[in-house]
Amino acid sequence: MGSLRCKLSGCDLDDCGICRRCGSEEKAAHDWSEVERERPCFRLKRCTRCEKTTEIPDHDWVSKPGVVDAIDLTCSRCGFKL
Repeated sequence: MGSLRCKLSGCDLDDCGICRRCGSEEKAAHDWSEVERERPCFRLKRCTRCEKTTEIPDHDWVSKPGVVDAIDLTCSRCGFKL
């Protein structure tokens, strides 16, 4: 079996499955690891192969007493409201 190729440009993909020519991430396979948070309500992950980072929302949702769940939610850490 040969190396994986980009469907758009036909060129080789890097170690994470990203096209070296056009940047297509159709076959992306990053090796994510947790790193120290920069913002309290987001988990930060970094690929150990290409150093790309991604933030995943990690809010601590709470509702006011007496309010039906999933209505008027507020994050207890940052104050963001839904």
